[in-house]
Amino acid sequence: MSEPLLGTERWPVPPGAHVERLEMPDGTGIRAVRWTPEAATRGTVVVLNGRTEYLEKYNETHAALLERGFAVASFDWRGQGLSDRPLPDRLKGHVARFDCYLEDLDQLQDDFIVPHCPAPFTMLAHSLGGNLGLRALARRPGFFERAILSAPMWCVGAGLRIPGPMRVGLAVAHALGLGKLAPPRGSGPNDPRFERFEENGLTSDPERFLETREMLRVEPRLSLGSPTIDWFRLAVASMDLLFEPGWPEAIETPICICTPGADQIVSPAAQEALASRLPRAELHRFEGAQHELLIERDEFRNAFWQRFDAFFGVT
Repeated sequence: MSEPLLGTERWPVPPGAHVERLEMPDGTGIRAVRWTPEAATRGTVVVLNGRTEYLEKYNETHAALLERGFAVASFDWRGQGLSDRPLPDRLKGHVARFDCYLEDLDQLQDDFIVPHCPAPFTMLAHSLGGNLGLRALARRPGFFERAILSAPMWCVGAGLRIPGPMRVGLAVAHALGLGKLAPPRGSGPNDPRFERFEENGLTSDPERFLETREMLRVEPRLSLGSPTIDWFRLAVASMDLLFEPGWPEAIETPICICTPGADQIVSPAAQEALASRLPRAELHRFEGAQHELLIERDEFRNAFWQRFDAFFGVT
């Protein structure tokens, strides 16, 4: 067993959570949770969260899924939340290989989800989760019946691909042995607990923003700051893979892509470009919404859930 999930008055933990800590082959401990109520008649939604995120941030989302008749399974990616982190400085976002994420997901599917959660399995993935989730659809075709991706990380910034000078800089820094350095977050501290609402590019909802910061103040171990140079270098390679000739065209899973129109973190243009190459993808743009649709104002969240219900046939 693992530590129980943290809840707040506004975002309580849905009842019936089973929290477990699983050990990966390299010894990394991964914190995972599942809800499998008897009323879950629609199968299981596997939630893949974004970089810096943690299970508790999705209490509201988990509750909404349970209310729709789904079982739910999720986990903290290695290097974030209360899963093990590879560096002594917990605020540095780092991973040795991006494939480690996918290998962890493989083991969680085999040892945590399939034995305990009802099929069919569907995916709800955000940002980094949308990058890894698309790769998981190619890696294990047929495991997920369908997928809905919120602001998937298919390129950061506004363009279609990472600019050449940035790639050169990352390669040089890695060659110089600087890969485990984490650039500062703008001019402020490298700790999201101290970020002000006016500085954030994640949500336009001040109450939900403050709720996430309250969770970090109650449990500081959940905080994660900037990614290391090597994390970003590996992320670029993972994003590049998605655009390789023939790669997206081979994915047959039905996919719904939800693109926040005011996203300043990942690229809406990259989502549109890749969506046009996925055989069974539909893209819906949410004008005015920022990066975190599931932590946004009610008008955007309600629009997202309407799209979710239509895609999954929830009535």
